[in-house]
Amino acid sequence: MGNIGSEYKKTRHNIGFEVIDYLAKKFEVQFTNHKLGAKGSFNHQGKKIILLKPSTFMNRSGKSVRYWALKENLLVQNILIVTDDLHLPIALLKLKGKVYKCEDGKFFEVKRK
Repeated sequence: MGNIGSEYKKTRHNIGFEVIDYLAKKFEVQFTNHKLGAKGSFNHQGKKIILLKPSTFMNRSGKSVRYWALKENLLVQNILIVTDDLHLPIALLKLKGKVYKCEDGKFFEVKRK
């Protein structure tokens, strides 16, 4: 998730777009503007991976995700949404309830108290 527009670039709120841009570069994905967002895809280990950058602002991005989930016949459990979490310090990642810290490009699980 993220907000469109140059004034939001490199802000914490746009971490989702930064992750998508990283994956797009790594897997040479080209985006095409469609209804409610820019979309691209690639194949990885026999699976089609769809990258979506909603063209709605953060508080309306569910509309874009729902539209594309229905259009692509995606199951909810196959959707990963990357967004910021103000309850986590910068450089920590929460995935399925576990928290990870990034050091030198590698993630390590952090035991929470």
